[in-house]
Amino acid sequence: MRDPLLDSLAALFDEIDPPPDVVEARPTGFTPMALEATRGTALSFHHGQVRLHLQLDGTHLTGITEPGTAIRIGDLDVTSDADGWFRTEIASGPVCVSLPELGLTTGWFIA
Repeated sequence: MRDPLLDSLAALFDEIDPPPDVVEARPTGFTPMALEATRGTALSFHHGQVRLHLQLDGTHLTGITEPGTAIRIGDLDVTSDADGWFRTEIASGPVCVSLPELGLTTGWFIA
């Protein structure tokens, strides 16, 4: 049984402060290789010859892929260095990592 007062409040919030439009990122192409419990969480993905390894420790994300790869993490853009490494702080909550030039996106995980 739904509470009419809660429904009215929800409608009021939708009118006053509507939720933002969110473009849903879906996994495209990457296949999870491994999920390991280490100091944080280690995630590995692959698609053909492309590999993406991530280490998540709280809100600190470290990863390695091909050198010079453009990487999108939420609304943050980074590029892997000459050895393929990238490091950044991310907001806690759901996140996915994309390699836009290759059209690849991981599934969502929680930071």
